[in-house]
Amino acid sequence: MSDYEKDKRDQERERKQAEWEAKLKEREERQKKWEERANKSQNHADYLVKLASSAEPFRDTALSDMIMTFASLGTYAIGEALKSPKEKFYEKESYLRSCSKKMSEAREYFQSHKNDMIGEDKARAYSAISSASDKLKSAWEELNNQKQKAWESYKRAK
Repeated sequence: MSDYEKDKRDQERERKQAEWEAKLKEREERQKKWEERANKSQNHADYLVKLASSAEPFRDTALSDMIMTFASLGTYAIGEALKSPKEKFYEKESYLRSCSKKMSEAREYFQSHKNDMIGEDKARAYSAISSASDKLKSAWEELNNQKQKAWESYKRAK
């Protein structure tokens, strides 16, 4: 084989090696961009799940009342007994308004960042928001039913 053919073969080998290295570099860059997008997406979804769970209203239960009474050495129960129904409704309504504000914040954040999220994270965030929204809606309905019953009792007592 002549020197000319060897040089040509070496040049071809170098060209192919350079092409291969360029493809590898491009692939690594795409992989890095994907990982950055996936991490960013996961961060958005985690934040949304946390925000949605903070918008879920806490269910009043007898157990929580007992715990609060025990923890406060009975003063909680006395304080609750002294509150008027109007004060209790106002407290619960105020609490539900703050939950609704957090829910609005979660929805706005979802709308502004959903294009930055991948499908799996977007579905997880939407599910958390939807679940919290359903619980909040139920809490509002429960409060309104309680108010209506209290109003009807008041009207009958009059």
